[in-house]
Amino acid sequence: MPGFTTQITRLPALGIGFYVGINDDDVGQMLKGTIVYRILDAVLGLDPIDWEERLVTSRLRKAASYTPIPDKPRPAPQTESLVGNYSDKGYGSLELMTFEKPSSQSFASQFTYPTSLTAYLRAIKQAMTVQAGLSEPLMIAASKIIGSVYIFSHFDGPIFNKTTMEVAQNPQGDWTSFASGGGANTAVFVEGKGMGMFENFWVGDAGKRAVEQDVEEQAEVWFGKDE
Repeated sequence: MPGFTTQITRLPALGIGFYVGINDDDVGQMLKGTIVYRILDAVLGLDPIDWEERLVTSRLRKAASYTPIPDKPRPAPQTESLVGNYSDKGYGSLELMTFEKPSSQSFASQFTYPTSLTAYLRAIKQAMTVQAGLSEPLMIAASKIIGSVYIFSHFDGPIFNKTTMEVAQNPQGDWTSFASGGGANTAVFVEGKGMGMFENFWVGDAGKRAVEQDVEEQAEVWFGKDE
């Protein structure tokens, strides 16, 4: 379920079991490990280890330095110059389209969700109304490898926020969308050449801060634009 992480730990020989639940997608996994291991140390009578420093603090210390929000954002490039096919050998191909006019056949073919493209986009747009920083112009792409939808919203000049969206069906049968954990990154477009992904695109311990010079060489992942 999106929004939280859980773990059940059992020690059958001692007749002990416990459950830990965290309501956080971003650092919940690290916090969960800290709690679980501290309980295990106490139950097993082991020498205590500073699990918070080992699993949380040390990793957050290495976290990406994100691009500051500009006071006066520069205009975005014309979307006509940005839409098209982009590809990377590891992450596959992305067909970047304007949000309002995606190619229904090429976009819907990326997914196996039993719903129409209209319902799919409606669910995403409803979720976007509560997401901070999603500003015009908006573009959308389907990631066949990741199995998600990427939303690109303008940030500053050629820099766009990339938000990874997921879609799920609720008990009432309606399709809803949400931003997946660890799915917010930055894309820097180089018109006619491609786009570089920055700020923890691969969801590791740290990421590179976005730059506008030597983007292809500096990016964590580079998607070249197909001619």
